[in-house]
This record gives sequence, C-alpha cells and structure tokens, in this order.
Amino acid sequence: MKFVLVSFLVLVVLFLSLSCNEGYDYSQAALGLDLQDYSCTEAWIEVQIGSNDKTADIYIKKNDEIIKTIRIGQSDSLFYFDSLQPNTSYKFDAVTYEDGKEVKSNPVTFTTLDTTSHNFTWQTFEFGQHSNSTLYDVAIINENDIWAVGEIYMNDSLGNPDPNAYNAIHWDGQSWELKKVKTLFRGNIITIPISGIFAFSPIDIWMVGSLPIHGDGTAWIMYDVRTTIDPNLSLSKGWGTSPNNAYFVGENGSIAHYNGNNWSKIESGTDVDLKDVYGTKDGSIVWISGKTELHKSVLYKIESGQIKKVFEDSFPWQIQSGKISGGIESIWTNSRSFIYLTTPINAYRSSSNTSGDGKEIYPFNDELNGGTARIRGTAANNIVTAGNNSSVLHYNGYSWKIYSELLNNLTFLSSVDINDNTIVSVGDKMENTFLYKAIIAIGRRN
Repeated sequence: MKFVLVSFLVLVVLFLSLSCNEGYDYSQAALGLDLQDYSCTEAWIEVQIGSNDKTADIYIKKNDEIIKTIRIGQSDSLFYFDSLQPNTSYKFDAVTYEDGKEVKSNPVTFTTLDTTSHNFTWQTFEFGQHSNSTLYDVAIINENDIWAVGEIYMNDSLGNPDPNAYNAIHWDGQSWELKKVKTLFRGNIITIPISGIFAFSPIDIWMVGSLPIHGDGTAWIMYDVRTTIDPNLSLSKGWGTSPNNAYFVGENGSIAHYNGNNWSKIESGTDVDLKDVYGTKDGSIVWISGKTELHKSVLYKIESGQIKKVFEDSFPWQIQSGKISGGIESIWTNSRSFIYLTTPINAYRSSSNTSGDGKEIYPFNDELNGGTARIRGTAANNIVTAGNNSSVLHYNGYSWKIYSELLNNLTFLSSVDINDNTIVSVGDKMENTFLYKAIIAIGRRN
C-alpha cells in the first residue's frame, strides 16, 4: 500500500512540474526556428509557426537577450540578422505567449564563418604576337591544372603570322602550353574560338564555342545540338553539378541542358543574350542572367524543373536604390538563400525570392572598381570579381580588397575563377593601336 501511494505522489509531482514548465509545448501551434544560412557577419533564420491560426508577437533572442520583436500570422517567415562577428558562436531562440502562457522555440546554434586572407601574391603572363588575342574564360581544376580559352595568335615556326589561332591554354604548375582544341564538325576537323569553360575533373572538361565541346584534356567531341535539338542555338557559357547535369547558355536566349545521355532545349522566351549561368551545389536552383547592351537585362531561375523569369529591366542604366541596376554581367551562388550579381555599376546580393531587389555590397561605385564582368566564389567568405581596368577585388566575408598592383586602364579582364587559395583572371591588354595581347593573372594566397 505504501509503495502504491508513493508511486501516485511521484506521478502527481511529475504532472505538475510539466504543467508549470515554461518550455513545455502545451499548444498545437508549435513555434520553431530553422537556420537557413549564415556568413561571417549575417544569418538567415526562418520562424516557423506550424498550425497557428492567430497573429502574435514573437520575441527573437540572441544569446538570451531579446533583439527583435516580430509579428507574424499564419505562415512561416524568413528573417535576416546582421552585425554578427566573424568566427563567433551564437544561440538564437524565440518566445511568444498564448493565453498568458509562454511558448518557446527550439534553439539554433552556430558559429559564424571566419574571414579569409586578402594576401595574394600575383604573377601575370601575356600571349599573342600578331592580330588581336584575348581570353574569354578560365577554369581552375587545381593549382597545377588550369585551363583558359579564347583566341591567341602566334607566329609559326618560320616566324610568319599563323592565321589559325590557338583556342586554349593550359597551366601544369610550371608553365603555360598553348593548345589548338580540334573537333569534328559535320565531316570536317575545325578549330574554333572558344568562349566558355568549366570542368569536373582533369579528364572531364567542358568547353563552349557556339556549340558544347567535351573532352579529357587530349581528345575532344563537339555536340552539334543545332542538328539534334534546335538549329538556332548559339551557346557561349556553361555550368553544371556533375557530368549528368550541365547547363549551357548563349545568344538570343539560348539554353540547353545535358543529362549525361540526352540534350534538351529550355525555352527562355527572350531574345536577350544570356551571359552567365550558375547554381547551388546540389543543382536544386539554377540561375541564368543576360543583357543586351543599353537595352535590357534579365534574370531567370530554374527550380523543380521549371524556368521562371524573376527580373527584367528595360532601363538597365537607370540607378535605383535597393534594386539591381546596370545590366547583369555575371552571377554566383552557393546557397538556396541568396545570389550574388555584378553589373557595371555595382555588385549586389539578392535573396533567392528576389524580383529585382538587391543590396549593394561594393564599398565603391565608380567604373574602375564597379565595372565587373565576372563574379565567382567558393563560399560567402571567399568571393572574387574582375573587370574593367584590370580590377580584381576579393571579399573575405567582412571586407573588400582591390589589388592595386594589377590596375591598368588598358586591360580588360573578362573572367575569373577561384579555389581555396588561388585566383586566376583572364582577358586582354591593348599593346598598341593595332595589337591586343591575351593576359592571365594568377594570385596565390600567402
């Protein structure tokens, strides 16, 4: 009998303690937090309100101190928090009240990214002996395996101008080797100017020269998608997550996709030249940007197999505060939460649900520092841009640095790539009125 009485009292105490526990979830309308993303100084956190059918004040806490009061109703909402410190641990949680009782969320904890070093040592190379040479794109496979593509005109073995340009150049860790990438096209062996390149491995390389070209570094195959899917396709850039998922974009709204076996055309519904393509690491979101000089700029998003035009600007040179302005040159992302974009006016970061809004992220607004042609990165704390006047800028998650030792108002850098400790940028330099040379700048982190 004594044992039964004691057991009953224990159950009563346990019930009362649960009833009085402030963190006990008594409500069907659970309050939750979900960390969507974070950088060195920022975090994106979704407030989830479950099946709640009411509007209520929710108090957001950072390290146990209320920092924000929000009021949301029947749907989840994503919130942005800045002014965090690099390489610092944080705890966020939330609390609200229902019928006078406290409802707590789960905590989310994370450590912000640390900044990366701005310290790079630079080495430049020039190529071209006659006519006008240039490089359009570059891909880093590793620090000892780098490819760039374009048109480089050299003299032949007798010292005479060779009218057939080299269309690629390869770095093996010691020196550059000029290449003529030859492909079979409708019964003929041809060497064409190449405008785009990306690679999955040293033996899995894609180039783009109006049509897609695939190779292992030695042998190359051109895919004549004009014959197989559409005669009007003209492609210039590409990107993919794997050999079974690659996208190609180009003139007059051209978009093609390769799944490892078959090619398909994606209808863009525009005649704007598409300049860049990039997506999340898993390929769940793919972004495509384009512009027609002095006329129109567009941004597309492919998600769940559907393409959507999320932004179109018919007046790209009209500067609008809080809006993407200037005609989109290039895009980069590694997150489902946001995308980075560059224009001749500035660099921007937009949320993944943007309809044209964007936060200016350059501390500059002049053409020297803002006239960018390309943006690439490995993470939110290791981003690089390149463009007019040989300007290369690196973002370390907290600040930007421009490499003044590279600046030259006779040089235009058309592309750039970056890995953990190497930056490579390519373009052309005006040697004199009649001669442009291809240029490559390699930066190695100290």
